[in-house]
Amino acid sequence: MRAPVNFWAGKADVQIVLTVPGSPLLEVEKEGARVATAKDREAVVEKILQVVDAEKIHYEDSAFAAKVRASYCPDRLCGFDPDPADQESLYAKSDDPGAVEKLSSALGDTPGVHFVFPVRPDAL
Repeated sequence: MRAPVNFWAGKADVQIVLTVPGSPLLEVEKEGARVATAKDREAVVEKILQVVDAEKIHYEDSAFAAKVRASYCPDRLCGFDPDPADQESLYAKSDDPGAVEKLSSALGDTPGVHFVFPVRPDAL
């Protein structure tokens, strides 16, 4: 068995998962939670650029996320089945070692943002 490598490792340091239909935030009716719109994505990108010195920002829609997850284990030797990815994310590359904490704090209650976390080398 082999462990798959995260597609985004080296390309990004921070993943900002956007809120999509069926998100747990919507199910618990968190105040201000809503499905991310194009304007929400633009606002998140602006906030990323204000908070950290981002070299690159990538947008991953659910179709691309599904392709990435399927590529993690095309031969089924990984010991897991990648489930379908019904998510959208922004990925930011920054030299700032505190980027995850800064962005998590800055984006915590931003409409359309579900979660902020670091990009790890392993895909699991």
